[in-house]
Amino acid sequence: MRTSVFLLIFMPLWSLAQWVDDFSDGDFSTTPAWSGMDSCFIINGSQQLQSAGTVAGEAYLSRSLLPEDQSGSLGEDMEWRFWIRENFNPSANNYAEVWLMADSADLRNATKGYFLRFGAAGSQDAIELYRMDPGGETLVCKGADASIASSFKMAVKVNRDAGGHWTLLTDPDNMGFYTMEAQGQDSTYHEAAYFGFYIKYTSSNARKFYFDDVYVGEKTIDSKPPTLLSLNVVGPNGLVLGFDEPLDSTALLASHYRLEPEIGFPDHVQFGDRPSIVRISFPSPLPENQNLQLWLSDIKDQAGNVVECFCWDFCLYAPAENDVVINEIMADPTPVVGLPEWEYIELFNTTGFRIDLTGWILCIGTTLKDFAGVQLDPHGYLILCKTDAEQELSSLGPTCGFSSFSIANAGATLRLLSPEEKVISEVSFNDTWYHDADKKAGGWSLEQIDPYNPCAGTFNWSASEDSSGGTPGRENSINAPNAFHPQVERVSMLGDDMVFLWFDQQMDRASLEDPSHYQVLELDVSPIEVICNPLDAISVGLKFDVSFLEGELYTLSINGVTNCSGNYIEEGAEVRFGIPLAIGASEVLINEILFDPIAPGVDFVELYNPTDKTFDLSELRLGVIKESFPNPPDTVLKEIVTDSRLLLPQTYLLLSTDGYQVAQQYACALADYVDMASFPSYPNSGGEALLMSRQGAVVDQMTFSPSMHYPLLKESKGVSLERVSWEVPSSQRDNWHSASEAVGFGTPGYANSMRAAEQIADVEWVSVAPKVFSPDGDGFDDHCVVSYEFEDAGGTMNVYVFNADGQLIRHLVRGELIGNEGSFVWNGLDQKGRQVPFGIYVFVTEVFDMEGKVLRCKNAVTVASR
Repeated sequence: MRTSVFLLIFMPLWSLAQWVDDFSDGDFSTTPAWSGMDSCFIINGSQQLQSAGTVAGEAYLSRSLLPEDQSGSLGEDMEWRFWIRENFNPSANNYAEVWLMADSADLRNATKGYFLRFGAAGSQDAIELYRMDPGGETLVCKGADASIASSFKMAVKVNRDAGGHWTLLTDPDNMGFYTMEAQGQDSTYHEAAYFGFYIKYTSSNARKFYFDDVYVGEKTIDSKPPTLLSLNVVGPNGLVLGFDEPLDSTALLASHYRLEPEIGFPDHVQFGDRPSIVRISFPSPLPENQNLQLWLSDIKDQAGNVVECFCWDFCLYAPAENDVVINEIMADPTPVVGLPEWEYIELFNTTGFRIDLTGWILCIGTTLKDFAGVQLDPHGYLILCKTDAEQELSSLGPTCGFSSFSIANAGATLRLLSPEEKVISEVSFNDTWYHDADKKAGGWSLEQIDPYNPCAGTFNWSASEDSSGGTPGRENSINAPNAFHPQVERVSMLGDDMVFLWFDQQMDRASLEDPSHYQVLELDVSPIEVICNPLDAISVGLKFDVSFLEGELYTLSINGVTNCSGNYIEEGAEVRFGIPLAIGASEVLINEILFDPIAPGVDFVELYNPTDKTFDLSELRLGVIKESFPNPPDTVLKEIVTDSRLLLPQTYLLLSTDGYQVAQQYACALADYVDMASFPSYPNSGGEALLMSRQGAVVDQMTFSPSMHYPLLKESKGVSLERVSWEVPSSQRDNWHSASEAVGFGTPGYANSMRAAEQIADVEWVSVAPKVFSPDGDGFDDHCVVSYEFEDAGGTMNVYVFNADGQLIRHLVRGELIGNEGSFVWNGLDQKGRQVPFGIYVFVTEVFDMEGKVLRCKNAVTVASR
């Protein structure tokens, strides 16, 4: 029992101005000034008053409720509010007291007043309101037993009217929803001098008391009508409404709620676990995917404030695939281009409905992140990021933060799942999707081109073109329609009766699983079973009740199949397949190689199957043999594909790490290509390219070096070496030639410009015009033009000019690498630049093809004078 001798100076509380302290100034010594055992308290990083003891003991802080030297008595309703946390299980040696009224600044010696005790009763701990008298303490009221028997935090509100009626209310969630804890009657003391906190603790709990958000003053009067904060759909026909304060019985009248359009009034209304929650249900299930309006009227709070009329728009939404899409990815924000240096993922709502993402799941690889209380507006954007990034990124659009958030720079699989774990959006990206070597180095986001056609993978994504490096929270900089037909990307077989198809886009699973959409034309059969991957609708397995034969090639017709956006495969689409056979030497050839690309280009190798057989690419390895004298040769082999993929007879296949970039640089269509996960490093100085079987047998091998390029090329960088003949061994250097300038110095994925020409028919393939010309500078027929046209490019041309006596007077064209057609001009000058005499001259044109055959042609022309 505390005793002291004191002189209490009174002041009427009704004349006091209210005061608050949330400790946000980081100081409890001024404005307002607290006094007591200052060294035992601190303001922590969360701007809360926290105990700071080091050994077992007791401590207090208090502040005056009165201006100095004034006194009075309580005459009006009063209210005290504060937040408290005890981060331990309270006990007789570990508890707090909050003094609402005390006659002494030193709360240890107070003998008159009222206080709340939090703890000291062990397992039956409850919040208790006591009156302190000189002779001891008297219980005024008490909350529920064991309500604070373990660690707790809560907001507390105490009201006392002039007649001495006390009410004790608590809000464990600190959301402003107070519930009645206890009531009592006591009017012994009307005087007040001090408010404060007293704590008793053992050494282990000396720093585990927290206080915040103190208010002392007249009882707050509620003059605002209640506000609807949340609406959640529960079950097929129920709604749960969350208000900002407790309601009275008017909230239980069904006539105060009306659901439009044309649904009407609920048939049942009740409070939830507190009177700020209302549960209503309707006679029939609510319609899905339709905008609805709930009208509320004449609903009162417990102070009598009324909601006269209010409307809440919502939708009972059943999530479907791609209703929300992953629309932008910032995997590597460094170096900064213009955006804050944070990783993020942007979501886009493709529907006209507001979508509640509560319960949805974001998967980044194998890491799962749950959404809670997040709404996505119709056709709206949401930026997903780390919690620490929200402050900076929120200026760009709505954000949702997670405690941890990391995306691999090189790529990852991202999935958005509904609460039922249905895949709503999926993107498996890698850094080739930037299609720009500089931008993939960091600071630029990946943007989706067409969010309404999200099925096309790499073909629907590219690096942002916005000057800031990305467009989080707004329309993408590369936004444009981008719908096109899906295609079969590759085919494989399992056994002699199972065919697997892989598409270049995410497909509609229902259309994939229909057996009538597939037919083998040669046998007029459809599959008896279709197997679709439940996690990834990009491939399908077709089981037939016939056995396909080795050495035969079959045609599979595909119709009625659509991608995930409903775009159909092109009418009449067909793919060929056959049972793959073992690969022998020279049965798959290295047909073209680029080993010194122009940035941002990449090395590539083109394969060709010259046989009538079908092979499996997974049986092959692509490699390089590097010479580094005096070290022994270093052989490096790379896997071309990890899964089975057919290489059909007489077909080409482009291998690189970025087929898209190769196609852009050499203006070729991407047909059959493979982006290898890892590619052999072919030295610019030369080496050996190697194609080997899985068993280690050499299938093909060729030597490459800059010296193998056409000697008259001014620059060989960016020029591929093409195979001339499939019949000539790869090891022969003269079986390789620089790709023609006429085709852009490379033919990746299609026929070589330098392939061996067929025998040229006896046609006029060189012509001269005019037959008579006068090189006299008068502007009329001053030149003679020698034109040529061949079926195949790649020959080497010489053009000689002889006079009538058979003397060589000009070597007009000397070893030029030519394309299919072109022309040369003779201006009537000889080899020394002198004007030739008038008379008849003969052009002798010869062309050497890649097999060493020589074609010759003679044409006469007359040099005359006008």
